[in-house]
Amino acid sequence: METLMVDRVHSSLRLFMHRNAVFLCERLCAQFPSETNVQLLATCYLHNNQPYAAYHILKGKKMPESRYLFATSCFRMNLLREAEETLCPVNEPNMEVPSGATGHYLLGVIYRCTGRISAAAEQFTQALTLDPLLWAAYEELCILGIAEDTDECFSESTALRLQQEHTSTSTLVKSNFANENRVLSSRVSASLGDISPKQIKQLHANNIAEVSGYPHVRPTALHVQNSSTSNVAQFDTPSPTAAQTSSIMPPPLFRNVHAYQNTVSGDAPTKQKTNGVNQPLRRKNIDEARLKKVSGRLFNSDSIPRRSERLKDTATNSNSNTSQFGGNGAGHSSDNISGISSSVSATDGRSFEQDKAERILLQDSKLALGIRELLGLFRTLGEGFRLSCLFKCQEALEVYRKLPESQFNTGWVLCQVGKAYFELVDYLEADRYFELAHRLSPCTLDGMDIYSTVLYHLNEEMRLSYLAQELISIDRLSPQAWCAVGNCFALRKDHETALKNFQRSVQLDSRFAYAHTLCGHEYSALEDYENSIKFYRCALQVDERHYNAWYGLGVVYLRQEKFEFAEHHFRRAFQINPRSSVLMCYLGMALHSLKRDEEALEMMEKAIAADKKNPLPKYQKALILLGLMKYEEALDELERLKEIAPHESSMFALMGKIYKQLNILDKAVFCFGIALDLKPPAADLAIIKSAMEKVHLPDELMEDDL
Repeated sequence: METLMVDRVHSSLRLFMHRNAVFLCERLCAQFPSETNVQLLATCYLHNNQPYAAYHILKGKKMPESRYLFATSCFRMNLLREAEETLCPVNEPNMEVPSGATGHYLLGVIYRCTGRISAAAEQFTQALTLDPLLWAAYEELCILGIAEDTDECFSESTALRLQQEHTSTSTLVKSNFANENRVLSSRVSASLGDISPKQIKQLHANNIAEVSGYPHVRPTALHVQNSSTSNVAQFDTPSPTAAQTSSIMPPPLFRNVHAYQNTVSGDAPTKQKTNGVNQPLRRKNIDEARLKKVSGRLFNSDSIPRRSERLKDTATNSNSNTSQFGGNGAGHSSDNISGISSSVSATDGRSFEQDKAERILLQDSKLALGIRELLGLFRTLGEGFRLSCLFKCQEALEVYRKLPESQFNTGWVLCQVGKAYFELVDYLEADRYFELAHRLSPCTLDGMDIYSTVLYHLNEEMRLSYLAQELISIDRLSPQAWCAVGNCFALRKDHETALKNFQRSVQLDSRFAYAHTLCGHEYSALEDYENSIKFYRCALQVDERHYNAWYGLGVVYLRQEKFEFAEHHFRRAFQINPRSSVLMCYLGMALHSLKRDEEALEMMEKAIAADKKNPLPKYQKALILLGLMKYEEALDELERLKEIAPHESSMFALMGKIYKQLNILDKAVFCFGIALDLKPPAADLAIIKSAMEKVHLPDELMEDDL
């Protein structure tokens, strides 16, 4: 009863019948309250999204599997300290972490959530050492920015170790089969020991009649073994499908050679006498059938043709001695039988060992090839993801392009490519790959928050609105969907509604760092800097390497004219993402505000070199040159800026101011006029008008306005 119930529970879990599995497993634990069954019930609860129930029944359990399940329940309930104490008890420091690689991975996630980055990295590395194919552990190391090169992690030595582990496991299974075979062989030998020589002669006569009478038919076990769909179960009874593949069916087995001979000659078979011989023969036939099942499992179809030839040879030799088996010379018949049996057994043994060695060699070569192919795929994917997390986006794109087409055209890879272009501020290419990813995998939500931000920067209001509605229809409880809705309202300058949607995303997943950052952006747009700082800091508590939050804090402090704080936070963001032209530019702006103009100018040069299409560092460089009274260089920079952003009103206003400093008043008035025609923001409009009206006044009267 217990075995049946356990099997039904596992079947329900496989078929996603979680409520049914819970019900059956509760009955199982009531009837058989072992800790193993309690573990199964906890597994059912976790599958049914009831971690609190699993927590209740596992509390105080000491078995490793129970500890791992209890820690998983605690983690889902955000009881991180209790989960950590379960996996790594303080009072028992030598106790091993349960569940091997997955246990170390869970402990690493707990450490990362509690801000212990070095301890988390150690656990992720340990998990990857125990299981090199645990991708989640390598992914976490990449997110932390400390993953080693994939050539080291997924190396040739790793492939050899995986092959050895798999081979040792296979050897253990084969040894179990061999032990079973030896047990069955001993039983057959014991059964044969009870049979008299006369019964042995009768038995061999039956076998000879079967083979010689139908020389073109193979025995049943071998006939089934030739089928391409053969398996262990088919050696018991041939399936109808397997039997239909051959035009010749196995003949009935005659249990009495005389009856068979009478049938062949046309005489009716005589009634057999009931004697004591039938019982040993029946027992031997049963034991031989059991032995065939094991032999069929141990040897593959490569040995069938040679075995068929041996059977044919045996049948031919047996035909020559049929009269001897049917005569009265019992001693002579026994010698022939023993000679034939020993010859066939020796040949079978050598051939079986050879076939076994060939089969093992073939399996090992296929296994080695498969492991190397998988590790090669992991090397490419892992290297691309590692470079992306280090914000080496151009190198990451080159790595992803090495993937085969079948792997490249998947939702995960295309989203990674879209994110790389997003970090490169190439929003058009990012849009193209995100759109392709969404079309190929419309129900994949990971990365759609970044996609919505791409559409926000491209001012694609209609497409952004459609994306938000589509994501909500797929999963209303996904934080990515509400981020898309929030970006849609932010594009319409409805910051309060956008903020509500971003906060809903935070409520759905409090460990979603990007949602915290978007809340901070909206509070900053509403000039509520206190709450803005609060949400940026929450984002950094979730992910210390989330450079967007460091950038947001820097912008807030820059607006509050806390320039030292602004420089600190911009520099932290720049250390995480050292290739961002935007971060270089804002760091230069903070340095310029601190009157460190030479450092600021150097940073602007780096920003321009990092992204020649970014107009902001060119404009800021012109401002710094103006402060250094290098007017001609400032005008040259603004002329280059005009080629990139010809409709930027602030650029023409700055040019007007420089011409005023050079006392070229007509050009100054002309530039101020163009700036007004380009419809500047309301805050800049009054300043530009005032500067235009005072263009003929001395510079001392203009400094307070422009």
